[in-house]
Amino acid sequence: MPYLESRHAQAIVVLALFGLASFSFMSIVIRRLHDLGKSGWWYIPYVFMPNAVIGFAKTNPDINIPTAVLVVVAIVAIWAFLELGFIRGTKELNKTDYGPPLVKA
Repeated sequence: MPYLESRHAQAIVVLALFGLASFSFMSIVIRRLHDLGKSGWWYIPYVFMPNAVIGFAKTNPDINIPTAVLVVVAIVAIWAFLELGFIRGTKELNKTDYGPPLVKA
């Protein structure tokens, strides 16, 4: 592809695709949290914080992160995986304060 010959153009395409994938993932997780009757703010401890701690540990290998912090992060990540992937959603309608009011047909 001649228009993707430069490194800048490739980087822009990769960043755009990464941003689109990240936004899609965040949207899906928040919709699943709403299905469980939880606020979308649970995205922060379930997804963002474990990824932030692991990313920090990878980029700063000379800084020792306490084992207790890593254990807590692992427990939160495992719980989020189980809750978001396997726990049945609520049977009643989702709370209307998580989005626009329901429209009756």
